[in-house]
Amino acid sequence: MSDQWFKYSSYTGNESFKDGPQKLDFNILDFWRYAYSNLIDTESEMAEFLVGHALGLDIPTNKSYWTPFDIQYGDVKIEVKETGYTHTWTRKQSKFRRFNIKPSNNGRQCDIYVFCLVGEYGEVPELVDPLDLHIWKFFIVPRKVIDDSCGAEKSISLEKLLSLGYEVTDYQNIKETIDALICSIE
Repeated sequence: MSDQWFKYSSYTGNESFKDGPQKLDFNILDFWRYAYSNLIDTESEMAEFLVGHALGLDIPTNKSYWTPFDIQYGDVKIEVKETGYTHTWTRKQSKFRRFNIKPSNNGRQCDIYVFCLVGEYGEVPELVDPLDLHIWKFFIVPRKVIDDSCGAEKSISLEKLLSLGYEVTDYQNIKETIDALICSIE
């Protein structure tokens, strides 16, 4: 990847928009507020951010949309999948949650999945605070287990995920759980 690409992929938020050489009176932070202030609509990105942050990674330099996985943690490739009970595009809640696990043409490319569930069924959507990490649940599962139990399936239900026997992890224990899992699969 070129240095030029990296320059334009790691903004701090303070950089001003410009019109040629003239700086304008708004910046990237203003854009982020406009585009991403409704966190309920960005929970997938937030899930990746939280997992990366829990692992102590420099998020802007670790994020690449061109890899078949979400996070590189040492030699381990991690895929982060998120679902929740609340979405801004629907007022209806379904207790049947599914995570996308669709294999690519080359199969599943990660070593570990981190499945993130936001909220509880029955919560009032307006009261869901995605910044409260207490409402997030993390299920950390080796890809091999997903391959063995799901084959070529494109998604896995929360119920099936729970039946695999992996305990829910809270945000504070993501790194410890992933590190222990890495030791057990090596």
